[in-house]
Amino acid sequence: MKRSIPIVVIVLAALLAATAGAKSPPTPPAGTWDLSHNRLTYSGPGAPVRSAVMKLVPRRATFTPLCTVAQCTVSTLVTTAGGRRLKLMLAATSTPVYAGSVPVRLGLRCGGRRLTALVVMTARMIQRQQEPGSALLGTTQVTVENPGRCRLFQGKLRAVRRTAFTGVPAGPA
Repeated sequence: MKRSIPIVVIVLAALLAATAGAKSPPTPPAGTWDLSHNRLTYSGPGAPVRSAVMKLVPRRATFTPLCTVAQCTVSTLVTTAGGRRLKLMLAATSTPVYAGSVPVRLGLRCGGRRLTALVVMTARMIQRQQEPGSALLGTTQVTVENPGRCRLFQGKLRAVRRTAFTGVPAGPA
């Protein structure tokens, strides 16, 4: 019995040292935010693919953190510029960012098949230095791949729309 007590103390000390050195998870985004776009880039074919991609740029996002002792995920409901609602699940990454993606079927067809866009979103909360409170920063990327010989793509391999955004807490809807 006397020998087991020092072993337990050593194990507890090792666990405390391991958890003290571990990084704390990033603060998950929460609440409803209107998204203001800072940087917008597009590469790919012209209309109608460009129009379809532009309609998928998020304008408002509602984040609902779902945290356990081990990790946090963030259920996200996005309203796009075209009025569409998308549901994403964001998870913590190795950087202080939450990221997730969702495939979205478009109204465009090539070779009899509907085209699918992949919407990727990242979001993170930062502490502001000048004023109290947090700020929301993030990016979105909408990608549509050419399924092969699709005339809508005008010889391009894909259409990509990248956006960097900041969030402003949304007022009453």
